[in-house]
Amino acid sequence: MTEHYPLQNLSVRPEVVTSIQTKLNKFRQLTAARKARKNTPTPTPTSDVYVPKYDESCKRTLSNEHDNYKWTDVVQNPRKAIVGEEALLIHPSEPYIRVRPFFQGRFNITRQNSWQMNLSCIHQIFEYVCTQKLRIPSKNLKEYSAALVIPDLFDRKELKAMITLLFSELNFKSLLLIQESVCATYGAGLSTACVVDVGGYKTSVCCVEDGCCLPDTRVWLGVGGEHLTGLLQWLLAQPYRPHFPTPLLSDPRFHDLSNPQTHAIFTKMKESLCHMNMSDTKYRSFDFKVRERAQPTTLFRIHLLDPLLLSPLAFFYPRVFENLESTTDVVSSVDAEDIMFEESFWTESSQKTESDPSGSSLTEEQRRAVSALDEAIITSIQQTGRPELMKKLSSHIVIVGGSSEVVGLKEELESRLA
Repeated sequence: MTEHYPLQNLSVRPEVVTSIQTKLNKFRQLTAARKARKNTPTPTPTSDVYVPKYDESCKRTLSNEHDNYKWTDVVQNPRKAIVGEEALLIHPSEPYIRVRPFFQGRFNITRQNSWQMNLSCIHQIFEYVCTQKLRIPSKNLKEYSAALVIPDLFDRKELKAMITLLFSELNFKSLLLIQESVCATYGAGLSTACVVDVGGYKTSVCCVEDGCCLPDTRVWLGVGGEHLTGLLQWLLAQPYRPHFPTPLLSDPRFHDLSNPQTHAIFTKMKESLCHMNMSDTKYRSFDFKVRERAQPTTLFRIHLLDPLLLSPLAFFYPRVFENLESTTDVVSSVDAEDIMFEESFWTESSQKTESDPSGSSLTEEQRRAVSALDEAIITSIQQTGRPELMKKLSSHIVIVGGSSEVVGLKEELESRLA
């Protein structure tokens, strides 16, 4: 099993992590002093230095539980292409290549993944969903219409390829195109709002007025939930902070997020434990299993404190990552042909995608100043230039996306935007 993980070369700046840690400790000291003046009982902070001492004693082998992990059977049932959760459960020793067709809202075109290969994968996914999940035979798709949700910032060549795929290869009867921010406002029951989409590999901000995206307000940040996963893995694997037991630290799989088992462990840890409550000084326990074929399953328990808070703070300190743009590895390609829609609108959007990879009409100086999620929201709203609309947008901020579920993110944003 081989895979080109998009964030394989993600690099973290230790000095920025140290700076965030210092600010966090100072905040805790001020909070403790404030509570002391009010004679409020304050729990004794649990130092992150002492947490790893629990690890080795909590490791044990479950000798009566062998690997019952439901690996995808590709020996008895070989298939040319495997889609969805089954693809994630292919054992690493099997001769398959795992492909992610989309990255940061665009086609994931890399040296390992060509344009035609990417389109073929998207076709396989669409066909699998229609036939296996929706139970619609391929021959009957011509009787159905499709709704395609597209990014606020799109590549015209990619959009044209998607339309061709849905019409010519899947044979849908008709197609509705709707931008993701507009779709989010409809789902929230609003016609005007500032939409913050916190995705896996990127975060985008766009203002919508009366059901239409405002092009000048679109801001794109190259930080998403997968960056938080990568930072969490980096924090836990540091030699001076050995949260993982020694056998795992010496295992190269646990330093490689392209390994599906490793990625699943850190993703579950992030989703279940990460938070933004800076006054929380209680450590949390996390149990996970390491499985091997035909071998006993090993259970580990680790105790965590600061890494659970430091990793989601990357939304507000993206400088913790080095060269975010260089980690995308996406080949940009734009088609000059027109698509049969409102030409002025689509041409304008395409030109902004060509000239501005960040996707906004901001100047270079303004774009450099946008270095955090709260600053991106403020900048997007201010780009409208109308006080009444700015006031309305400020009171209607819609946060969507799977990575927006971090506990305390909404409260932290409210505090910073107040």
